[in-house]
Amino acid sequence: MEFKKIAVAMAVSVGLGASSVMAATDGTIGETSNGNFDINFQKGTVARIWGLGDFNLTDANVAATPATEDICIYSNKAANSNTYQLEIASTNSFRLVGSGSDASTFVDYDIKVEGLGIGNGSLDNASVNHGTDANVTSQAGNHLDAGALASQPDPSIACTGENAQISVWLPASVASLAGGAFSDTVTLTITPQ
Repeated sequence: MEFKKIAVAMAVSVGLGASSVMAATDGTIGETSNGNFDINFQKGTVARIWGLGDFNLTDANVAATPATEDICIYSNKAANSNTYQLEIASTNSFRLVGSGSDASTFVDYDIKVEGLGIGNGSLDNASVNHGTDANVTSQAGNHLDAGALASQPDPSIACTGENAQISVWLPASVASLAGGAFSDTVTLTITPQ
């Protein structure tokens, strides 16, 4: 009788970008036989920002009384601390631009995103000198933290347990601005660090 040796290697991999080195060992023939194999799991790092809303500013939203919005930020990079890079990008270089016949008129504004509750750190456009840095369209910083993984908002449901806050305010000179509609679009991008 001829025995044929059949090598079967088993590896189970689940997750994003999972990779494994096959280390399976087949058993040999005998009264008992044992073999072994590895089971590997690699979970990808993900992030989410949600709970955002549009800001409808008034003359009252100057530095002392900014308009605010509490938001949720999630990152699963680590169990105890989840630092992330935040980029604040503005379509109009941190200026609210007039529409229609007011298209050449603009209002500078300031924006800040900071940790709330379990969140830590902050980033703002304070280093942008509106008068000379008119082409600056984004600011980025690496010193923000979404908090411990177990305490962060659940990214699969509506934003509750907010861990960051956005503040937007206008210069005091807005009081003397002629009437009109002004807008900008801001994009926040978070990247786990």
